[in-house]
Amino acid sequence: YAKAREFRLLQACLARDPVLWKELYTEYMEAGDFHRATMCLKRMAATEKKYSIFRQLQLDRADLLIGLEEPQQAITVYSDLWKRSQHKDFEVFAHMTSLFFQTGRFDKLQKLITNAKEMMDTENSAEKKAKEEEKSGKKKKAKKEGDGKEDEKKEADDDDDDEQDEMEKLLNDDEDNSFRKRTRKDSGKKRKFNAKNYLTVVNVECELHIEKGHFEKAISATYEATKVLKIPMEEMHPDVLVRFAVAHIMSGDVEKA
Repeated sequence: YAKAREFRLLQACLARDPVLWKELYTEYMEAGDFHRATMCLKRMAATEKKYSIFRQLQLDRADLLIGLEEPQQAITVYSDLWKRSQHKDFEVFAHMTSLFFQTGRFDKLQKLITNAKEMMDTENSAEKKAKEEEKSGKKKKAKKEGDGKEDEKKEADDDDDDEQDEMEKLLNDDEDNSFRKRTRKDSGKKRKFNAKNYLTVVNVECELHIEKGHFEKAISATYEATKVLKIPMEEMHPDVLVRFAVAHIMSGDVEKA
């Protein structure tokens, strides 16, 4: 039976048949041959066009690689997913940070945190700008409507054709403004700042600083988070507050913990 499976494996390699790869994956998992199972997942992912399925196949593959004590290969899989998500898949981020802690790769973890924070700072700035533009747009529209009313009073004696032309122009302007507003709204959705994800990054950052003995940096990172989120310290997420207290205790400042 094992030889027959090896023949089918060769057949799958030549045919690039995802159905056959799936069958082989199931058989290898049942037989406990996890190395071959990871190869099947890799091949299945390579032929998958739908990203959600591709992502799940890669997550399953990384999970198997971790079980096989091959964390570096798992990190490579997660890194690819992180890049494909444009640095927005924080489930993948959590898996990566866990592996970096386990393997002691603090330099890589710091780069990942910096990368995530830079991306989120950009999102936060973009969201603020979008809100300012929307507010400015409303003021301009109100001013334009006011000017339009004044124009109507001044042009009350104009003939019907002129009034019709003016009305069409106003309608077209309203449609243009509506389109621009929808565009800004859609754009804002794509780059919306996510406070939960930001807290995930801050929590990992504080944990890293504490692990490295940089207690003051952990404290500073927490204060910075309160400014970004515009909340008082007592409303900060419990996990971050715990690390904030630990950093104070480890730095010898028990009273502030």
